[in-house]
Amino acid sequence: MKLTRTALLTAITLSLGAPLHAATAVVAGTSESTVNKSITVSDGIEVKDVESVNGSIRIGDNASVRSAETVNGSIRFGRDARTGDAETVNGRIQAGDGFVAEGDLETVNGSIELGRGATVNGSIESVNGSIELDN
Repeated sequence: MKLTRTALLTAITLSLGAPLHAATAVVAGTSESTVNKSITVSDGIEVKDVESVNGSIRIGDNASVRSAETVNGSIRFGRDARTGDAETVNGRIQAGDGFVAEGDLETVNGSIELGRGATVNGSIESVNGSIELDN
């Protein structure tokens, strides 16, 4: 019997008794949405939107996304990464040195940490969390 990817993940989840969290790599120029998975945008790649529920998002060095959103996960931007907006609920936003946000950074129940030389052209908002700027 041949199992589809969904059936296989379901079978593994049932046998382990806990949700399986896998990572998804994103192809350049596309958008990606996942549930119970983390998303990785490789170094130097430009993508449209990334969204996750119950998973983290990692944007590589010199990579660019139009928006990044997650619930129950963190968002991490590498050095010199770019975004339009980033938003998370129950997770933190971390940005490396030279990061640029053209829009807003928002988190609920999480902190926001910006590396040296980071630029945010919109607002920075954290509800129930700290905001740290590394100058």
